[in-house]
Amino acid sequence: MLARKFSARVLTAATVAVLSSATVLATLPSEVGAAASYDTSNAYGNQVSVSGRRAVLGVPSYGASTGIVYQYLLGNSWKLMAKISVSGGGPGDALGAAVAYTGNALIVGAPGRNQANGAVYSIVHVNGLWGQLGSLTDPSHANQSEFGTALAVGGGRIVIGAPGLSLPGKVYIARTVHGALEVTGTLAPATSATGDQFGAAVAIQKGVVLVGAPGTQNGSGAAYLFKIVHGSWTQVRKFTAANPTAGDHFGASVAFTNTGVAIGAPDRSVSGHAHAGAVDTYETQTAATPVVIQAATPVANAFFGRSISAVGPALAIGLPGSDLVAGGAVVATHAEGSWTISTPVLGDPGERLGWSVGISAQVVPGPHHTHMQRIIPVAANKQFLGILGR
Repeated sequence: MLARKFSARVLTAATVAVLSSATVLATLPSEVGAAASYDTSNAYGNQVSVSGRRAVLGVPSYGASTGIVYQYLLGNSWKLMAKISVSGGGPGDALGAAVAYTGNALIVGAPGRNQANGAVYSIVHVNGLWGQLGSLTDPSHANQSEFGTALAVGGGRIVIGAPGLSLPGKVYIARTVHGALEVTGTLAPATSATGDQFGAAVAIQKGVVLVGAPGTQNGSGAAYLFKIVHGSWTQVRKFTAANPTAGDHFGASVAFTNTGVAIGAPDRSVSGHAHAGAVDTYETQTAATPVVIQAATPVANAFFGRSISAVGPALAIGLPGSDLVAGGAVVATHAEGSWTISTPVLGDPGERLGWSVGISAQVVPGPHHTHMQRIIPVAANKQFLGILGR
Protein backbone atom coordinates (compact mmCIF):
# COMPACT_ATOMS: atom_id res chain seq x y z
CA MET A 1 0.00 0.00 0.00
CA LEU A 2 2.71 2.43 0.92
CA ALA A 3 5.03 3.34 -1.92
CA ARG A 4 7.82 5.72 -2.82
CA LYS A 5 7.03 8.98 -4.53
CA PHE A 6 7.79 9.45 -8.20
CA SER A 7 11.20 10.96 -8.69
CA ALA A 8 11.48 14.67 -9.37
CA ARG A 9 12.68 14.05 -12.92
CA VAL A 10 9.15 13.01 -13.85
CA LEU A 11 7.78 16.42 -12.91
CA THR A 12 9.59 18.36 -15.59
CA ALA A 13 8.54 21.14 -17.96
CA ALA A 14 8.04 18.48 -20.61
CA THR A 15 5.66 16.67 -18.28
CA VAL A 16 3.67 19.85 -17.72
CA ALA A 17 3.47 20.33 -21.48
CA VAL A 18 2.14 16.81 -21.88
CA LEU A 19 -0.46 17.46 -19.20
CA SER A 20 -1.56 20.65 -20.90
CA SER A 21 -2.29 18.76 -24.10
CA ALA A 22 -3.62 15.58 -22.52
CA THR A 23 -5.40 16.67 -19.36
CA VAL A 24 -7.69 13.98 -18.05
CA LEU A 25 -10.10 16.09 -16.04
CA ALA A 26 -9.38 19.08 -13.84
CA THR A 27 -12.44 20.03 -11.83
CA LEU A 28 -13.01 22.27 -8.86
CA PRO A 29 -14.39 20.52 -5.78
CA SER A 30 -17.62 22.54 -6.00
CA GLU A 31 -18.15 21.41 -9.59
CA VAL A 32 -17.59 17.81 -8.64
CA GLY A 33 -19.98 18.00 -5.72
CA ALA A 34 -22.69 19.69 -7.73
CA ALA A 35 -22.45 17.23 -10.60
CA ALA A 36 -21.99 14.03 -8.64
CA SER A 37 -24.75 11.46 -8.91
CA TYR A 38 -24.47 8.09 -7.19
CA ASP A 39 -26.70 5.07 -7.47
CA THR A 40 -26.36 1.43 -6.45
CA SER A 41 -25.19 0.41 -9.92
CA ASN A 42 -22.15 2.68 -9.76
CA ALA A 43 -20.24 0.55 -7.23
CA TYR A 44 -18.99 3.73 -5.58
CA GLY A 45 -15.72 2.98 -3.82
CA ASN A 46 -15.38 -0.48 -5.35
CA GLN A 47 -11.64 0.02 -4.85
CA VAL A 48 -9.85 2.30 -2.39
CA SER A 49 -6.23 3.42 -2.15
CA VAL A 50 -4.93 5.68 0.60
CA SER A 51 -1.61 7.54 0.74
CA GLY A 52 -1.05 9.85 3.68
CA ARG A 53 -4.06 12.15 3.79
CA ARG A 54 -5.06 11.47 0.22
CA ALA A 55 -7.41 8.81 -1.06
CA VAL A 56 -8.69 7.65 -4.43
CA LEU A 57 -11.84 5.64 -5.00
CA GLY A 58 -12.58 3.66 -8.11
CA VAL A 59 -16.11 3.65 -9.50
CA PRO A 60 -15.86 1.05 -12.29
CA SER A 61 -19.60 0.89 -13.05
CA TYR A 62 -19.97 4.63 -13.60
CA GLY A 63 -21.40 5.63 -16.99
CA ALA A 64 -22.28 2.28 -18.57
CA SER A 65 -19.24 0.80 -16.82
CA THR A 66 -16.86 3.23 -18.49
CA GLY A 67 -15.67 3.94 -14.96
CA ILE A 68 -14.27 6.94 -13.15
CA VAL A 69 -11.98 7.70 -10.20
CA TYR A 70 -12.66 10.15 -7.35
CA GLN A 71 -9.83 11.81 -5.44
CA TYR A 72 -10.18 13.01 -1.85
CA LEU A 73 -8.09 15.00 0.62
CA LEU A 74 -8.35 14.74 4.39
CA GLY A 75 -8.48 18.00 6.36
CA ASN A 76 -10.95 18.28 9.20
CA SER A 77 -12.98 15.85 7.10
CA TRP A 78 -12.62 14.04 3.77
CA LYS A 79 -13.12 16.50 0.90
CA LEU A 80 -13.81 15.53 -2.68
CA MET A 81 -11.18 17.21 -4.87
CA ALA A 82 -11.48 15.85 -8.41
CA LYS A 83 -12.95 13.19 -10.63
CA ILE A 84 -10.65 11.57 -13.13
CA SER A 85 -11.29 9.73 -16.39
CA VAL A 86 -8.98 8.77 -19.25
CA SER A 87 -8.86 9.67 -22.90
CA GLY A 88 -10.53 7.21 -25.22
CA GLY A 89 -12.45 5.44 -22.47
CA GLY A 90 -15.67 3.68 -23.35
CA PRO A 91 -18.51 1.49 -22.07
CA GLY A 92 -17.39 -1.68 -20.35
CA ASP A 93 -13.85 -0.48 -19.56
CA ALA A 94 -14.48 -0.62 -15.78
CA LEU A 95 -11.90 2.10 -15.11
CA GLY A 96 -11.17 2.16 -11.39
CA ALA A 97 -11.64 -1.57 -10.79
CA ALA A 98 -8.13 -1.28 -9.33
CA VAL A 99 -6.35 1.84 -8.06
CA ALA A 100 -2.95 2.42 -6.49
CA TYR A 101 -1.72 5.74 -5.10
CA THR A 102 1.98 6.49 -5.39
CA GLY A 103 3.33 9.94 -4.61
CA ASN A 104 1.92 12.41 -7.13
CA ALA A 105 0.70 9.66 -9.41
CA LEU A 106 -2.14 7.20 -9.74
CA ILE A 107 -1.98 3.83 -11.38
CA VAL A 108 -5.48 2.84 -12.48
CA GLY A 109 -6.73 -0.43 -13.92
CA ALA A 110 -9.46 -0.86 -16.52
CA PRO A 111 -9.75 -4.64 -16.87
CA GLY A 112 -12.80 -4.45 -19.12
CA ARG A 113 -11.05 -2.36 -21.77
CA ASN A 114 -10.97 -3.81 -25.30
CA GLN A 115 -13.39 -6.68 -24.63
CA ALA A 116 -11.84 -7.57 -21.27
CA ASN A 117 -8.25 -7.65 -22.50
CA GLY A 118 -7.71 -4.77 -20.09
CA ALA A 119 -5.43 -1.78 -19.67
CA VAL A 120 -3.53 0.14 -17.01
CA TYR A 121 -3.01 3.91 -16.95
CA SER A 122 -0.45 6.17 -15.32
CA ILE A 123 -2.01 9.47 -14.26
CA VAL A 124 0.02 12.21 -12.61
CA HIS A 125 -0.90 15.41 -10.75
CA VAL A 126 1.16 18.49 -11.61
CA ASN A 127 0.33 22.18 -11.13
CA GLY A 128 -3.27 21.44 -10.26
CA LEU A 129 -3.90 19.22 -13.27
CA TRP A 130 -4.41 15.47 -13.52
CA GLY A 131 -2.86 14.18 -16.73
CA GLN A 132 -2.59 10.79 -18.39
CA LEU A 133 1.09 10.12 -19.09
CA GLY A 134 1.10 6.49 -20.07
CA SER A 135 -0.97 3.39 -20.70
CA LEU A 136 -0.19 -0.30 -20.96
CA THR A 137 -2.00 -3.37 -22.24
CA ASP A 138 -1.29 -7.05 -21.72
CA PRO A 139 2.04 -7.72 -23.50
CA SER A 140 0.99 -11.30 -24.19
CA HIS A 141 -2.17 -10.12 -25.95
CA ALA A 142 -4.06 -12.91 -24.22
CA ASN A 143 -7.78 -12.83 -24.95
CA GLN A 144 -9.87 -11.63 -21.98
CA SER A 145 -6.93 -11.62 -19.60
CA GLU A 146 -8.57 -8.80 -17.57
CA PHE A 147 -5.21 -7.05 -17.34
CA GLY A 148 -5.40 -4.44 -14.58
CA THR A 149 -7.81 -6.29 -12.28
CA ALA A 150 -5.41 -5.89 -9.34
CA LEU A 151 -2.59 -3.38 -8.69
CA ALA A 152 0.10 -2.78 -6.11
CA VAL A 153 2.92 -0.25 -6.08
CA GLY A 154 6.17 -0.16 -4.11
CA GLY A 155 9.89 0.42 -4.44
CA GLY A 156 9.57 1.81 -7.94
CA ARG A 157 7.70 -1.28 -9.14
CA ILE A 158 4.10 -1.66 -10.29
CA VAL A 159 2.50 -5.08 -9.90
CA ILE A 160 -0.36 -5.78 -12.32
CA GLY A 161 -2.72 -8.74 -12.05
CA ALA A 162 -4.32 -10.32 -15.11
CA PRO A 163 -6.39 -13.19 -13.67
CA GLY A 164 -8.78 -13.78 -16.63
CA LEU A 165 -11.40 -16.38 -15.73
CA SER A 166 -10.77 -18.40 -18.89
CA LEU A 167 -7.00 -18.43 -18.26
CA PRO A 168 -4.69 -19.56 -15.45
CA GLY A 169 -3.77 -15.92 -14.85
CA LYS A 170 -0.53 -14.00 -14.90
CA VAL A 171 1.13 -11.10 -13.09
CA TYR A 172 3.36 -8.45 -14.63
CA ILE A 173 5.99 -6.24 -13.05
CA ALA A 174 6.22 -2.79 -14.60
CA ARG A 175 7.84 0.57 -13.99
CA THR A 176 7.41 4.14 -15.10
CA VAL A 177 9.92 5.89 -17.32
CA HIS A 178 9.14 9.62 -17.50
CA GLY A 179 5.52 8.75 -16.97
CA ALA A 180 5.35 6.00 -19.57
CA LEU A 181 4.72 2.42 -18.45
CA GLU A 182 6.90 -0.52 -19.44
CA VAL A 183 6.93 -4.17 -18.37
CA THR A 184 10.12 -5.47 -16.75
CA GLY A 185 9.09 -8.98 -15.72
CA THR A 186 6.33 -11.57 -15.37
CA LEU A 187 5.25 -13.89 -12.57
CA ALA A 188 3.56 -17.27 -12.92
CA PRO A 189 3.22 -20.15 -10.47
CA ALA A 190 5.21 -23.36 -10.83
CA THR A 191 1.99 -25.17 -11.74
CA SER A 192 -1.27 -23.67 -12.90
CA ALA A 193 -4.64 -24.45 -14.47
CA THR A 194 -7.43 -22.57 -16.19
CA GLY A 195 -9.60 -20.77 -13.66
CA ASP A 196 -6.90 -20.37 -10.99
CA GLN A 197 -7.37 -16.57 -11.14
CA PHE A 198 -3.70 -16.08 -10.39
CA GLY A 199 -3.31 -12.31 -10.00
CA ALA A 200 -6.78 -11.60 -8.60
CA ALA A 201 -5.00 -9.95 -5.65
CA VAL A 202 -1.44 -8.61 -5.40
CA ALA A 203 0.81 -6.91 -2.85
CA ILE A 204 4.43 -5.79 -2.81
CA GLN A 205 6.88 -4.96 -0.03
CA LYS A 206 10.63 -4.41 -0.27
CA GLY A 207 10.92 -6.16 -3.61
CA VAL A 208 8.87 -9.18 -2.51
CA VAL A 209 5.55 -9.85 -4.27
CA LEU A 210 2.55 -11.73 -2.87
CA VAL A 211 -0.06 -12.98 -5.36
CA GLY A 212 -3.49 -14.43 -4.66
CA ALA A 213 -5.03 -17.19 -6.80
CA PRO A 214 -8.45 -17.77 -5.21
CA GLY A 215 -9.69 -20.08 -7.99
CA THR A 216 -6.99 -22.71 -7.48
CA GLN A 217 -8.15 -26.28 -6.77
CA ASN A 218 -11.89 -25.76 -7.24
CA GLY A 219 -11.79 -22.45 -5.47
CA SER A 220 -10.02 -23.61 -2.32
CA GLY A 221 -7.42 -21.00 -3.28
CA ALA A 222 -3.73 -20.32 -2.82
CA ALA A 223 -1.23 -17.49 -2.59
CA TYR A 224 2.34 -17.31 -3.86
CA LEU A 225 5.43 -15.44 -2.75
CA PHE A 226 8.00 -14.28 -5.31
CA LYS A 227 11.48 -12.82 -4.94
CA ILE A 228 14.25 -11.95 -7.33
CA VAL A 229 16.80 -14.77 -7.23
CA HIS A 230 19.91 -14.43 -9.38
CA GLY A 231 18.25 -11.68 -11.38
CA SER A 232 14.98 -13.52 -12.08
CA TRP A 233 11.60 -13.51 -10.37
CA THR A 234 11.28 -16.86 -8.62
CA GLN A 235 8.47 -18.48 -6.66
CA VAL A 236 9.78 -19.09 -3.16
CA ARG A 237 6.61 -20.22 -1.41
CA LYS A 238 3.07 -21.38 -2.02
CA PHE A 239 0.55 -20.73 0.77
CA THR A 240 -2.55 -22.88 1.14
CA ALA A 241 -5.09 -23.03 3.94
CA ALA A 242 -4.54 -25.51 6.76
CA ASN A 243 -7.73 -27.28 5.69
CA PRO A 244 -8.28 -26.38 2.02
CA THR A 245 -11.96 -26.48 1.13
CA ALA A 246 -13.49 -25.93 -2.30
CA GLY A 247 -15.07 -22.51 -2.58
CA ASP A 248 -13.24 -20.85 0.32
CA HIS A 249 -11.37 -18.56 -2.11
CA PHE A 250 -8.26 -18.31 0.03
CA GLY A 251 -6.14 -15.65 -1.69
CA ALA A 252 -9.02 -13.37 -2.68
CA SER A 253 -7.15 -10.65 -0.76
CA VAL A 254 -3.50 -10.39 0.25
CA ALA A 255 -1.31 -7.97 2.18
CA PHE A 256 2.08 -7.72 3.83
CA THR A 257 1.87 -7.12 7.59
CA ASN A 258 4.60 -5.54 9.70
CA THR A 259 6.29 -8.94 10.12
CA GLY A 260 4.73 -11.38 7.66
CA VAL A 261 1.73 -11.77 5.38
CA ALA A 262 -2.07 -11.83 5.59
CA ILE A 263 -4.31 -13.79 3.21
CA GLY A 264 -8.09 -13.52 3.11
CA ALA A 265 -10.50 -16.44 2.66
CA PRO A 266 -13.85 -14.61 2.55
CA ASP A 267 -15.97 -17.68 1.73
CA ARG A 268 -14.62 -19.95 4.45
CA SER A 269 -17.18 -21.53 6.78
CA VAL A 270 -16.52 -20.68 10.42
CA SER A 271 -18.24 -22.58 13.25
CA GLY A 272 -20.83 -23.85 10.80
CA HIS A 273 -21.57 -20.43 9.34
CA ALA A 274 -21.17 -20.57 5.56
CA HIS A 275 -19.19 -17.74 3.94
CA ALA A 276 -18.42 -16.19 7.32
CA GLY A 277 -14.83 -15.68 6.20
CA ALA A 278 -11.45 -15.41 7.89
CA VAL A 279 -7.94 -14.05 7.41
CA ASP A 280 -4.88 -16.25 7.83
CA THR A 281 -1.78 -14.37 9.00
CA TYR A 282 1.75 -15.72 9.03
CA GLU A 283 4.07 -14.17 11.60
CA THR A 284 6.92 -14.29 9.11
CA GLN A 285 7.08 -15.01 5.41
CA THR A 286 8.48 -18.45 6.24
CA ALA A 287 6.18 -19.36 9.16
CA ALA A 288 4.58 -22.77 8.76
CA THR A 289 1.37 -22.25 10.74
CA PRO A 290 -0.99 -19.30 10.41
CA VAL A 291 -2.62 -17.25 13.14
CA VAL A 292 -6.24 -16.97 12.07
CA ILE A 293 -8.27 -13.78 12.46
CA GLN A 294 -12.04 -14.06 12.33
CA ALA A 295 -15.03 -12.12 13.61
CA ALA A 296 -15.65 -12.30 17.34
CA THR A 297 -19.12 -13.59 16.50
CA PRO A 298 -19.02 -15.23 13.05
CA VAL A 299 -22.17 -14.94 10.97
CA ALA A 300 -23.08 -16.48 7.64
CA ASN A 301 -22.40 -14.51 4.46
CA ALA A 302 -20.32 -11.82 6.17
CA PHE A 303 -17.38 -12.42 3.79
CA PHE A 304 -14.89 -11.39 6.48
CA GLY A 305 -11.58 -10.83 4.67
CA ARG A 306 -13.04 -9.86 1.29
CA SER A 307 -10.63 -6.92 1.53
CA ILE A 308 -7.56 -6.28 3.65
CA SER A 309 -5.03 -3.46 3.89
CA ALA A 310 -2.07 -3.21 6.24
CA VAL A 311 0.25 -0.57 7.61
CA GLY A 312 2.62 -1.11 10.53
CA PRO A 313 0.90 -3.23 13.19
CA ALA A 314 -2.60 -2.41 11.91
CA LEU A 315 -4.60 -4.55 9.50
CA ALA A 316 -7.89 -3.25 8.12
CA ILE A 317 -10.38 -6.00 7.26
CA GLY A 318 -13.63 -5.61 5.36
CA LEU A 319 -16.73 -7.74 5.94
CA PRO A 320 -19.12 -6.39 3.31
CA GLY A 321 -21.87 -8.98 3.66
CA SER A 322 -22.58 -8.67 7.37
CA ASP A 323 -25.76 -7.29 8.95
CA LEU A 324 -28.15 -7.47 5.98
CA VAL A 325 -25.32 -6.54 3.61
CA ALA A 326 -24.83 -3.25 5.42
CA GLY A 327 -21.25 -4.46 5.66
CA GLY A 328 -18.53 -3.17 7.92
CA ALA A 329 -14.84 -3.08 8.71
CA VAL A 330 -12.56 -3.78 11.65
CA VAL A 331 -8.97 -2.99 12.52
CA ALA A 332 -6.83 -5.82 13.86
CA THR A 333 -3.73 -4.70 15.77
CA HIS A 334 -0.70 -6.97 15.99
CA ALA A 335 1.46 -7.33 19.09
CA GLU A 336 3.58 -10.22 20.39
CA GLY A 337 2.18 -12.84 18.05
CA SER A 338 -1.51 -12.12 18.52
CA TRP A 339 -4.18 -9.84 17.05
CA THR A 340 -6.63 -7.58 18.86
CA ILE A 341 -9.75 -6.77 16.86
CA SER A 342 -11.65 -3.49 17.14
CA THR A 343 -15.41 -3.19 17.35
CA PRO A 344 -16.79 -3.25 13.80
CA VAL A 345 -17.88 -0.05 12.13
CA LEU A 346 -21.06 -0.95 10.25
CA GLY A 347 -22.68 0.55 7.19
CA ASP A 348 -26.31 1.16 6.34
CA PRO A 349 -28.55 -1.61 4.96
CA GLY A 350 -27.44 -2.58 1.47
CA GLU A 351 -24.32 -0.43 1.60
CA ARG A 352 -21.73 -3.25 1.58
CA LEU A 353 -19.28 -1.17 3.58
CA GLY A 354 -15.88 -2.87 3.55
CA TRP A 355 -15.94 -4.18 -0.01
CA SER A 356 -12.62 -2.38 -0.20
CA VAL A 357 -10.54 -0.87 2.61
CA GLY A 358 -7.58 1.46 2.74
CA ILE A 359 -5.30 2.42 5.59
CA SER A 360 -2.49 4.93 6.00
CA ALA A 361 0.10 5.45 8.73
CA GLN A 362 -0.51 9.20 8.58
CA VAL A 363 -4.22 8.69 9.07
CA VAL A 364 -4.08 5.90 11.64
CA PRO A 365 -1.01 6.72 13.76
CA GLY A 366 -1.08 3.78 16.14
CA PRO A 367 -3.09 1.10 17.89
CA HIS A 368 -4.29 3.47 20.62
CA HIS A 369 -5.56 6.03 18.12
CA THR A 370 -7.11 3.71 15.59
CA HIS A 371 -10.65 4.38 14.50
CA MET A 372 -12.53 4.45 11.22
CA GLN A 373 -14.43 6.91 9.11
CA ARG A 374 -16.35 6.54 5.88
CA ILE A 375 -16.04 8.88 2.95
CA ILE A 376 -19.65 9.82 2.34
CA PRO A 377 -20.76 10.84 -1.16
CA VAL A 378 -23.15 13.73 -1.70
CA ALA A 379 -26.10 11.41 -2.32
CA ALA A 380 -27.42 8.15 -0.88
CA ASN A 381 -26.45 4.55 -1.67
CA LYS A 382 -22.87 4.64 -0.39
CA GLN A 383 -22.19 1.04 -1.28
CA PHE A 384 -18.83 -0.71 -1.58
CA LEU A 385 -16.92 1.77 0.57
CA GLY A 386 -14.59 1.10 3.45
CA ILE A 387 -11.86 3.56 4.32
CA LEU A 388 -9.98 4.49 7.44
CA GLY A 389 -9.84 8.06 8.66
CA ARG A 390 -9.42 9.98 11.85
